[in-house]
Amino acid sequence: MGTSTLTAEPVCWLGEPAPGGLALPPALPNRVALYAPRGVYLDERVLVVADTGNHRVLIWHGRPERDHQPADVVLGHEDFESEGPGLLHLPTAVAVVEGCLIVADAWHHRLLVWDGVPERNGR
Repeated sequence: MGTSTLTAEPVCWLGEPAPGGLALPPALPNRVALYAPRGVYLDERVLVVADTGNHRVLIWHGRPERDHQPADVVLGHEDFESEGPGLLHLPTAVAVVEGCLIVADAWHHRLLVWDGVPERNGR
């Protein structure tokens, strides 16, 4: 029986370095920062991440191929630098089903459904 070789090296690293453990990084949202990301969806054309601690969803159109590659779209705020809860408060899960983006917005006890995966920032 053949053996498989596993690699511990990721293809790329998204987010910024943080101390980890119980030490929380500062919540300084930008195009590359992630704060306690929870939900992730990936297919051949899009990566969607519930950036829970920054109260937003980040979208990369196409698979990220380099470290710290900036997101293309932010949902929950009008721009990448806004802080605190906006339209979303603690988004925890994301999915794309039949082309529609679905976000679980935990604090508001709701699911938000977009007709497609947004290509522009927005609330």
